[in-house]
Amino acid sequence: MPKMGGKELAEKILPALPRLKVMFISGNADRAFIHRRLGKGLPILLPKPFEMRALASTLRDLLDGRIR
Repeated sequence: MPKMGGKELAEKILPALPRLKVMFISGNADRAFIHRRLGKGLPILLPKPFEMRALASTLRDLLDGRIR
């Protein structure tokens, strides 16, 4: 995103929508950094590269509440 990263976007949106499900996709993500910035449990992170099957299964688990 041109003006902010996903971490910053989540920081802005989550206070207003605390039940929003967030998943990060990154080729260079630091879980500890994301955790410190969001102040919540470890985020859902799908590292690149990934197969479509992994994306579909992670999204399904997130939407069904099997992961938080």
